[in-house]
Parts: sequence; C-alpha cells; structure tokens
Amino acid sequence: MFRKIFFRCLEFVQDTSQRWWKYIPGVFLIAFIPSAIISIVLNLIIRPEAPMDLGELSTALVLSYALAAPFLETLIMWPIISLIQRFVTKQVILVSIISALIWGIFHGVQAPLWGFTVAWSFFIFSLCFVTWKKLSVLKAIAYVTAVHALQNSLAVGYILLRS
Repeated sequence: MFRKIFFRCLEFVQDTSQRWWKYIPGVFLIAFIPSAIISIVLNLIIRPEAPMDLGELSTALVLSYALAAPFLETLIMWPIISLIQRFVTKQVILVSIISALIWGIFHGVQAPLWGFTVAWSFFIFSLCFVTWKKLSVLKAIAYVTAVHALQNSLAVGYILLRS
C-alpha cells in the first residue's frame, strides 16, 4: 500500500496537465507531510537539547524565511539541477535525489537534524522543478517557489507558536 501511495505521489508531482490551484496545494502536501513525520520521528529519537530558534524575529525576517528564501533557493536550485543533468545523469528521479542530498547538506550545516528533515521536501521541490523546466523555466520557478513558501510559512508559524 505504501509503495502504491508513493508512486501515485510521484506521478502527481510530474503531472503537468493540472491547474496550478490543484497542483500547488497537492505538491505542498506531498512535500510537507512526510517531512513533518521525519521531523517528529527524529526529534523523538534524538531529542535535541534546544529546539530550533530563529532568534529575534522581525516582520522582515519572517517574510525573508517564508517568501524570499524559497525564491532565492529556487533560483540556486536551477543551476544545481542543470549541472547534475549535464554532468551526472538526466534521469529525473536520480537528478531529484542528488539535488535533495545537496540541499540536505546545505541545510544540515546550520542544524544537522534540519538537513535530514528538508531532504524529502527538496526531493519533491527538485522533482517539481525538473518536471516543469521541460515546459517552462518560469513555471518551474513559480511552482517550486510557491510550494516551498507554503512549507516555510507553516514551519515559521510553528516555530513562532512554540516560542
């Protein structure tokens, strides 16, 4: 059953025939739910001494985490994916896995658990980007940014509620 759900999710992410108002929330859920489960499980097993702290949050900082970071990371994702496709593999799933590992390492530098938590989301973001890039780089950027912004907004909101 898990395998069937997994492959249906991957098919959904790669289905470019959908309208944006269905696609973006659907991909957000596919990225967010497993990532949240990974985060909960890791936090239960490892029990970090201090929860993630974003420091003193101004409105500008919240907006940068929720909106600017997803846009900038998507712009950075574009050449990373292009390099993977040019020098490593063109296979969509492998490109997405390699990209996710790179993003997991980037985020893990700040907080190791965070690297594991974001890896799944970046696999989905990368899969979304590779899929839409074939049709339109602008759509790829817009869709990944939107899904990522939803995810970051929820994460920042959760951290704000906890502090």
